[in-house]
Amino acid sequence: TKANISSDEISQLKIGDGSTLADLVALNIGQIGENMAIGEATLVQAVSGLNLSGFAHPATETGFSNLLCGRYAAVMVYAHVEKGPTPLPEDLDIEKIPSQICQHIIGMNPTCVKNPDDKENSLLNQTFLMDESLTVEELCSAAGIKIVDFIRREIGRSN
Repeated sequence: TKANISSDEISQLKIGDGSTLADLVALNIGQIGENMAIGEATLVQAVSGLNLSGFAHPATETGFSNLLCGRYAAVMVYAHVEKGPTPLPEDLDIEKIPSQICQHIIGMNPTCVKNPDDKENSLLNQTFLMDESLTVEELCSAAGIKIVDFIRREIGRSN
C-alpha cells in the first residue's frame, strides 16, 4: 500500500511535548537562521509477498542502522519470482541488487516502471547504471526480481 501525505498534514503532527512539527520547524528557523519547509511524504507498506528496498545518496551517518538519510532517496517495492534463463553476471552480488536498483533510480531518475511509449524514462528499459551491458529488465530477470513500484524523492523539490 502507498499513501501520499500532504505537507499540511505532516505539519500538524504532534511531537513529544504536544506542539506540532510546524512549531518545531518555526523554532529551528529562528535558531538556525536558515529557511526550511515541511514537504510532502509517501508512506509505503509492503503487503504479503512483497518486499521493500531503499537507498539514500549521499549516505549520511545517522547512528540508526535502519534509517537512511540523504539529499536523494528511493524506495522500491518488489517481489521474488522465478529467475530467467540468462545468468547473473559474476561481479554482481544478488543480495545487493535491490539496493543497487534503488541507487540506479536515484541516478537515472526514471518516471515509471515500464512504459513502451517512453523507453528513455521507463525503469525496466534503462541501461543498468552499475553494469551497462544489461538493462534493468534483464538484470531483474536474471536475479528473479519483479519491480512492482518505486518512489524517488529529492530534498528541496516538490513532485
